[in-house]
Amino acid sequence: MRRRIAVEVAGIMTCAELVRAGFGVAVVPRSHVRRARGLAWRPVAGLPPWGVSLVAPSGRRLTSAAAAFADLACATFGVTLSR
Repeated sequence: MRRRIAVEVAGIMTCAELVRAGFGVAVVPRSHVRRARGLAWRPVAGLPPWGVSLVAPSGRRLTSAAAAFADLACATFGVTLSR
C-alpha cells in the first residue's frame, strides 16, 4: 500500500468533520473514531504499523508531572524510556 496524502489537517476531529461532510475517507487512530458521532469505523488489514514516540527535552530533567506521565506511559505500553 502506498500512502497518498490529499489533504492534511491539524486535528483528528477536523478530519472527522471532513469525512462526515463527504470529502472522502481517512485512516485515523481507532480511539478517536469511536467518539466521533455519525462515522462508521472499519478495521483495515495490512496497514503498516506507525510508531509513536514519547519525546522530552534533552539536557534537562523532567518536571515531576512529566516524569509521572512518562512512567505511566511506559508502564501502560511495556516499554522503557532512555534517560
